[in-house]
Amino acid sequence: MRSPHDVASLDLRRARHAAAARDAYPDRALLETVLPRFDAATQAIAGGVIVEGKAQDEVAADLGVTRRTVQSKLGQFLAIARWHLAVATAAAALAGCAGGPSATGTAAAASPPAAS
Repeated sequence: MRSPHDVASLDLRRARHAAAARDAYPDRALLETVLPRFDAATQAIAGGVIVEGKAQDEVAADLGVTRRTVQSKLGQFLAIARWHLAVATAAAALAGCAGGPSATGTAAAASPPAAS
């Protein structure tokens, strides 16, 4: 049985990890768009770490794989998810600049319209 100190320490680690995950990983909408493109193991790992906020070692234990497998699959997932985010951001920027990039069009797409 775990001591109260161990439980409190684990809860603190989970809270810190969940906060870091919210700051470091793509948003949930992107996750839902990209996740189906991956195998079941990668989906379970990304879901456990990103959605549930579990530590990588905890996800590894839950799935019966090594922590290295979790790190590898999560790294592959994040690289592709970030690429999708970059493409979506670029497409949104191009759509907002009325016809394509230009010296003023790019800046206008990156900033809100001026108040009139």
